[in-house]
Amino acid sequence: MTLAHDIGDSVKLRPYTADDAEVLYRALDADRDAIGKFMLWVYDVDSVEKARSTIEAWVKQNEEHRTLALAIEHEGELLGSAFHCNANRLHGHVEIGYWLTTQARGKGIATRAVKTLLDLTFGELGFHRALLRIAPDNHASVAIAERLGLECEGRMRDLWKLRDGTRRDGLFYATTADRWPPKPKPSPDVAPYEPKQITLRDGRTLTLREPVPDEADALLRYLDAVRRESDGILFSAEDELPNLAAEREWIQARRDAPNAITLGAWHDDQLIALGGIDASGRAMRTRHTAILGLSVRKAWWRAGIGRALSNELIAFARSHPRIDVLELGAWAFNAKAIALYESLGFTHAGRQPHHGLFEDDTYADHLLMSMWVGQQPPPPVRTPETTAAEPAP
Repeated sequence: MTLAHDIGDSVKLRPYTADDAEVLYRALDADRDAIGKFMLWVYDVDSVEKARSTIEAWVKQNEEHRTLALAIEHEGELLGSAFHCNANRLHGHVEIGYWLTTQARGKGIATRAVKTLLDLTFGELGFHRALLRIAPDNHASVAIAERLGLECEGRMRDLWKLRDGTRRDGLFYATTADRWPPKPKPSPDVAPYEPKQITLRDGRTLTLREPVPDEADALLRYLDAVRRESDGILFSAEDELPNLAAEREWIQARRDAPNAITLGAWHDDQLIALGGIDASGRAMRTRHTAILGLSVRKAWWRAGIGRALSNELIAFARSHPRIDVLELGAWAFNAKAIALYESLGFTHAGRQPHHGLFEDDTYADHLLMSMWVGQQPPPPVRTPETTAAEPAP
């Protein structure tokens, strides 16, 4: 079996050897907190000797279970690892994992490394099922899993205990040999969004367009500012933002996604509003629905930007052959936002009592709103009278 693989841009996958102990330790030590955020074991590798013992354990495990722990290398520099763990040969399943140093992120290296590892997993190694466990806030890894066609099979509450004693959920992404490689999905016949100039009520001009990965820092600065200016959005100043590499990958994933769009409103190179639609859900029974989200910098409130951006997103949804229903959420106290959405044609679909807990220990209800945007009139819905009765669970 060939274990050394060129995955492009002079980056290679190769087996670890005992001689890698020092370079492994240096790579982990230089980037310990960034890597350890999602892989706690790196804090235990705090010396060259422990790095050597770790490699020896990998080699032994690989020999016993016919699994792999591969170094990701660029011109002699260790960038990370792609590996197997928790292998079960009897049932033919194995977990996969990977890590990259910060400077190696956002360049597609992780996607190519995981793809190569999966090729080997289902090919020469003969496993039937592969699992990737991901923290929900690890947006870059979620994007990689979905880009490679892995399916999210569920969420396990409080799966990992962190160093500070708090716990983190885990998302389970998996695929099987008979589903690998994934078949290309037909892209909906949706024209690319062309940048558009709009004029506000006060005469100022904005440009609406999709962000590009090189603007990841601008998006992060925008998100950090808008969450401090308003209680009307879902996340707060206490929530952790993605890192620059993860944001860059997320932007590219959104640009590549046939069922999603993100639009920014720019004024003199300043991002002053951001909105998006996401219809990338995998469940067959809700594949016709999309979620709309929107925010505007406080200095630009009441200028008509929210309406203009919403109209562009609604137009995208109406032109999309897959989207029939557009959904959104709003805090019940946000009367101006609710009035805007009602004027655009959204209707109230439900209320979630005490859904939000704010920093001052007050609660808020959350309203659910929806709009039919399908290209055909809405059909009749199922009712108890039209549906065969089923026994109570």
